[in-house]
Amino acid sequence: MKLTINGREYEIRYSLRMFFLYETITGEAYLGGTLYSNSVLLFSAIIAFNKDVDLTFEQFIDALDADESLLTTFNEYMTKEIENRSSHDKKKVTKAE
Repeated sequence: MKLTINGREYEIRYSLRMFFLYETITGEAYLGGTLYSNSVLLFSAIIAFNKDVDLTFEQFIDALDADESLLTTFNEYMTKEIENRSSHDKKKVTKAE
């Protein structure tokens, strides 16, 4: 998935790297469910997959204020990824039985 923030396009992917960075930034495991945690996870994804990121967290929050669809798009992407991975994991369990 790609998002454009302040005229720059950023690659976003679901991966452990994103969650590792989230834990590094917050000092906590990602549990979701809050605007703050989802915003930090998106920022972590940006940092994880884009070289030479010069976007500060303040600039990032300003961009979210200016365009709420950024976080909505990311949340929808994450929901689909989790659903896809969950159904894939269920298929693995069924085959193993």
